[in-house]
Amino acid sequence: NVHKLEQFIRSDGELNFDVETAIKVCRQATYYDDAAYLAKKFNQYDWYVHIQIEDKQDYEAALDYINKLPSLQKKKENIKLFGKHLMDHLPESMTRFLIELCTNESSSPDPDMEPDILAPMQPDDVDTMMEYPPDPEELIPLFVNRNDCLIEFLEAIVLKQPDASSQVYNALLELYLRDSQNEERREMRTKQVVDMLQNEQARYDPDHALLLMQLYRLQPGIVILCENRGLYQHVLDCYIENNDTRYAVCLLLQ
Repeated sequence: NVHKLEQFIRSDGELNFDVETAIKVCRQATYYDDAAYLAKKFNQYDWYVHIQIEDKQDYEAALDYINKLPSLQKKKENIKLFGKHLMDHLPESMTRFLIELCTNESSSPDPDMEPDILAPMQPDDVDTMMEYPPDPEELIPLFVNRNDCLIEFLEAIVLKQPDASSQVYNALLELYLRDSQNEERREMRTKQVVDMLQNEQARYDPDHALLLMQLYRLQPGIVILCENRGLYQHVLDCYIENNDTRYAVCLLLQ
């Protein structure tokens, strides 16, 4: 019966059964708590996360467990498998976790977690000091239909890592421009675009940025980028197109 099964599974005696098989049997019999107990006790990381997400729909427990895994490699593997599920159900918590993961500020490993005792040692497990955080641009697809969370994520990345890739800056720039179409946030987003374009540390791609400015018809951005490249005829055309006669005359007098 169930009581005897739990006693057998949770006994402190010597391991005398195949853990992976026991986990599978418990899951098939819908004894999810027992399956999770075994997975956690014997450091079967992937199994534990599978059970929490697929069987119990306990997304908070899954994310908390991933956050405490003993290696960055294990965290990245689980984010690759379950990142979209977690973002769909825990967008704010997941965004904070990804920021911490990419900036190497995630939680310390749980001391009770050890390398899988039933799995062969992998090269990635030998020296966790050689592990690297995931590249932020690789995580962007997790934020589908979560532009607000993606903006928060990318802003944190460029603040903590000014040398982030051009893909990160380009994505953030486009998000600002897209959100500037909202009347209530237009002024704020326009200022953020201008600030980025004038920031000498920002590593956006100038050609891509100019295309975006033209696409969204953001005159201040077009002017900044064209002036930076000495394209004064383009600046003049921009002023004329927008009937900014005063600025056009000032440019001609320079």
